[in-house]
This record gives sequence, structure tokens and C-alpha cells, in this order.
Amino acid sequence: PALVMAKPDGTIDAEIPVQPSTGFDPSNGILGVAYQAPGRLLVSLSDGTGSIWAVDFSGNAIGDAPLYAEAGIDSFEGIVQLNNGRIVASNYFTGQLRFFDRDMGRLPSEDRVYSVGIGVSGPFGLAWDGDTGRYLTLSRIGGQLASISPSLDSATTVHADQSSTSGRVLSRIAYLPDVQQVAMLSRTQVNTFINFFDASTGAAVSAARITLPNATLCAASQSLEYIPGATPADDLFAIGCANKVVLLSRATHAIVRQFAAPAGFSSVFQVAFDPPNGGRLLLSDDDNVVLVDLFGNPLPGGFNIRAGLNALVGRDMAVVTSGPDAGAIAMTDADNSEIIVFRIGN
Repeated sequence: PALVMAKPDGTIDAEIPVQPSTGFDPSNGILGVAYQAPGRLLVSLSDGTGSIWAVDFSGNAIGDAPLYAEAGIDSFEGIVQLNNGRIVASNYFTGQLRFFDRDMGRLPSEDRVYSVGIGVSGPFGLAWDGDTGRYLTLSRIGGQLASISPSLDSATTVHADQSSTSGRVLSRIAYLPDVQQVAMLSRTQVNTFINFFDASTGAAVSAARITLPNATLCAASQSLEYIPGATPADDLFAIGCANKVVLLSRATHAIVRQFAAPAGFSSVFQVAFDPPNGGRLLLSDDDNVVLVDLFGNPLPGGFNIRAGLNALVGRDMAVVTSGPDAGAIAMTDADNSEIIVFRIGN
């Protein structure tokens, strides 16, 4: 990564490569940058540590430790030095401003909250709870599980016991109506897991956990959907991977079938089962939604996410199966912290 110095007219004046050093790893990206008088830069890293570092104008970290780090904040997306010398750092997902003195000492009494909406940030996973008539979302920050009203104007936190998923990459969720449980997809470098939680209490249902070797399933599982009644004898889970979709038996955990991702897909980031419209699957990568049957055969009705929905980064879909919006499809736009509800042709 590098810092670009530009003039007010946009002309690039200099480019400063940022160098890694002990404890300082900018490889995941730099989010916030600010000039701090008299002669250094403050940068925040996109590494999940909530850290702010001092860097000189050669791109080297000053010292072996950050000036500040806050567990649970993930990262600061903006930093600025005020006229009075104080430093302010902003965090998008919590909607908070952190204030510091000119020496980076905390000033908690000056902190501000600028959150808007219903308090759910970065929703990655999405499912429809037909029993309560509410959406369930999984945040990419801290794995917060929330229950959201169908009118999208209120939310409550479901305090899921996620101790069993600690240290894993959390991906997506699905809802199992027969047992009123949330299925949560996660992975390590070795295995992929589906954990189950009571949808109302958040209690873990450990006995139901599914563990699959990545060597058997795929290297990077991305999406999850539950397909009740997929066969006369069994229900299935659909798992989207980089280059394929895998249908997994709920009863035996064996792979029932798999089919290639649609042509041009970078990965199957979203998968949704649409029972009201013939039991089709909706698949999506970063750009497009494609409709297929349960064998991967293409169906009409696909569209471009940005052109059709004005969504920046669609991350999960769910089909609404009850209430006034029954038959509609919902999609999370994680970067904009939005849920978009829409319909497509049959």
C-alpha cells in the first residue's frame, strides 16, 4: 500500500510506499490518514485491531506499537486533527467518534455517537424467519445477530452464544422453520462448519453442528441456504463456493450433488431458495443475479445488481415466505448497511 500526496487540483505531488515493520502490517489496507503537526502522519489499518499508528514521510512506522488500539472496534475509517490539536477518529460500524488529545491520550468525555437508522451495521448474512415474520441478519463486525421488523424500522439483538465459532471466518446464515433455529456458516483454513442456534434465545444447539473438511467441500465456502423438502426423503443445504454450488444432505451431511457456478462468476457470494416460484435458486456474485434450478440449469430472470437495485455490494439474499411481502426477495448491501426488498418476474 501507498499514501498519495495530491494538490487541491488533484495533481499528484508524491507517492509514499508504506513499509511493514515489527507489529505494523499495512497489507490489508490503510483506511484513515491525517497529518499531525509538526511532521508526521497518523494512519489506521484495516486489520481488525482498531489501531492507529504514527508514520513518517518515508512510509515507516514510528515505533513498534500503535499509538492506540481498541478491541472490538474493528477499524477506524477516518482520522483528523482539529485546529486545537485534538485528534478525532471515526468508526463506521459502531457510529462513534473517538476523541484524543494531541499526544493521543483518550478524551472519552468528548466522544460522540453519530449512528442513524436501526443500529445494524454491515449486514452480511440474511434469512427470513417465517415464524415471527422478521428478517435475521448477521453482521460482519463481531458477528452480531439481529432480528429486524418486516418494515425495516426496528431491530433487536439476538444474543447468540458464538463461543464455538470464535476465530473463524463467519459467512452467512439460514433459517430452519421446523426447529426454529438459525444455521450459521463459518470456516477455518481446514474445515467448514454449520452451527445452529435457537432463533429466539440465541442458545447454541451443539448436537446439531456439521463439520466438513474443506478438501471435501471447497476451499472457501461463501454462502448458505436451507432447502426444505428438496427431495421426498431429505432437506438440503446449498453452499456457494468460489466455482460451484454444493447441495448437502441435512440428514447425513453427505454431498448430494454439485454444479458449476454460472459463467463469469468470481464466486457464489449469495444463494437463496425461492419456493413460491417453482423451487428455483437465486445465485449472485459481486455483480449479477442468475436464476437456476436445483440441478444448476439456467432459468430466465437474471439481472445486474447495480443497475437493477442500485446496490453497491450485495452479500446475501433471502426469500420472504409469509406476510404482506410474501414472494418478495430481500438482499443485504453490506457496504451501505441496507436491506433491499424487491420482486422479479416468474
